[in-house]
Amino acid sequence: MSKRNVILLVALVAFGLIITGVVGYGQLQPGEKVRNLDTGEQFSTIQEAVEDGDTKFGHTLLVGFDVFEEKVHVTKDGLVVLGEDPSNRPIIRLETVKPEDGSEESFNDVTSLAYAIHLVSTGSTVKHFFADEVTSEAIADASSVGVDNATAESAAAGIYLDGSDDNNASHNYLSYIDIGPVTSYAEAITKDGDAEATAEAFGILLQNANDNILQHIGMGDVTSKAETERTTDGTATESAFSYGILLQNSNRNALKYIDVGHASATTKSIVTGTSTEITYMDYMGVELENSSYNSFWYNVVKKGEGIVIDADSSGNTLYFNSFDNIIGLNYLGDLGDENLRATLNWWGSSDGPNVDRDTEESAPYDYEGGGSLVSGPAFFSPWLGANPDSDPSEPGVQPISPLPIIVKRVGPEPTTENGNTGWLDMAIWGAGELPVVGQVIVPHGSWVVKEPMGNKVELISVEGSTCRTTLKDLEGSEITITDDNVAIGKLDGFTPRGFIIEDEVIVESGVDASTVHLHWNDIRNTINNDGSGTLDAEFNWWGDLDPSDDFEGDVDYRPFLPEEVCKFTDYMAKKDISDPRAAIASFMLEGTTCSNKLPAMMIRQYHLKPRKAEEIVDEYGCDDVRLAMKEAGDSYTSFMGELS
Repeated sequence: MSKRNVILLVALVAFGLIITGVVGYGQLQPGEKVRNLDTGEQFSTIQEAVEDGDTKFGHTLLVGFDVFEEKVHVTKDGLVVLGEDPSNRPIIRLETVKPEDGSEESFNDVTSLAYAIHLVSTGSTVKHFFADEVTSEAIADASSVGVDNATAESAAAGIYLDGSDDNNASHNYLSYIDIGPVTSYAEAITKDGDAEATAEAFGILLQNANDNILQHIGMGDVTSKAETERTTDGTATESAFSYGILLQNSNRNALKYIDVGHASATTKSIVTGTSTEITYMDYMGVELENSSYNSFWYNVVKKGEGIVIDADSSGNTLYFNSFDNIIGLNYLGDLGDENLRATLNWWGSSDGPNVDRDTEESAPYDYEGGGSLVSGPAFFSPWLGANPDSDPSEPGVQPISPLPIIVKRVGPEPTTENGNTGWLDMAIWGAGELPVVGQVIVPHGSWVVKEPMGNKVELISVEGSTCRTTLKDLEGSEITITDDNVAIGKLDGFTPRGFIIEDEVIVESGVDASTVHLHWNDIRNTINNDGSGTLDAEFNWWGDLDPSDDFEGDVDYRPFLPEEVCKFTDYMAKKDISDPRAAIASFMLEGTTCSNKLPAMMIRQYHLKPRKAEEIVDEYGCDDVRLAMKEAGDSYTSFMGELS
């Protein structure tokens, strides 16, 4: 967990607002709708309970299952508004129509607002609710009242954190909330003047709202529609805006485990005279405007949606999200001003995103992946190598395990939250942040590891690359394991997926070393176990047949490989021995320190140069060479004939 989110949680705990259940808070009696658990008072509506004079900072309002045709409007600081039963949540069904249904009045200037959960408070908690339907409708009809102009404004939101004017929407905690369809409709009708209709719809809207946590939130479709009707000269203006999530002037918020709903907007104009028509329309899955240092983690943005982040928004992190076949991520920042951290995401392809910034200067940063489009100076590598969501029925990403993380040297080089710069370091940091095993897959080449390896990190090379993937030793660098459950290298069938480890490996004090596994590596430096328990370091090649001087501390290095990793796995494949212990036994029973003794025998018997003898053993293997020598005797020509 990042330092930023720790601070948020500490602040909420200080308020006493992180509620994990209703144990100790009592239960509602049959027929009760809302009870203040601190005063014992009962209420028939949520708003009545919030506004009651006896409801104070820190009080808990327990809400039973019912249909409430009202909004949850938290106007007091430090309240806890809690649905009693997480599996049977209270339903908020909010429909605001202006003029109201059945009214005979006609209005030329109409505003309709429908906000299902509306907070203008500090340090409040809202948990376990279902905003079933959120509908706002505004109809301004000036055609029969002798007024020239008609203006209709409609806005609807599932969740609205409102820090505008004198409000202070900060340090609030909202979780386990489902939002049904959000619909906003505006219609303006006139004969002789201007008609203006504005419809806005939001799944989640934050305005001037800081340091809030929103998580485990489901969301339905978000729809806006604006219509105008005119019969004479004038101007008809339709504006329709829909956003799954919109942040405006809002900073340091954490939005996690959210399904972002499908956003759509439409406009329509009926003109029978010679009017001027102006149309404004925008719909987006996620948009950030002048909003910085927000965390957007473990969210699902549905196919066909887009993400826009303006140039005034900096320091935002987008990690562990599913951006499968979205329209694209568009960061409007300037080249060289890489302030958007969008690594560790799934882009719909194991090849990563398609990055195209449409300028010559940006060409070195462009990358042709098979996934969704990324535009603008964003960090995007490393990325997730598979769809990370194990349970689409739950909001947000429920990570699969292991979750593959693909390392590639493309795009701007990222820096971890610990200050280490590098594509591999970023992948290791991300794997350590996951609640599941993060499997970091490293391509061929030489790499330096500076980032400490934390809980559930698995570091493996791409297939077949133990002999071609090196963890280098640079001055001041070391591979440090700081937590339990870390693995470096493994065997995949007959394919080794470890490393040439030239750097020192240190297991720090406090680590349960028995949960740390180093397998199928070519170890060329020392291993230091300062942790408790025995470090599992079986099946490695240590450079010779006596590894006892290559480590310090309690290390289980037996069985160790009798020759280099790739040569030994070739032997296993040739002999079709899948059990490495059996393969080692077979290898040793053949008298094989083969890589040393057999070439020496060939040099004496056939007067070969050492390199030539070693090449023949490498090419044909110990068994075939030994058999050919037995059949051919002292004749080199017969010997080569036997091999061929």
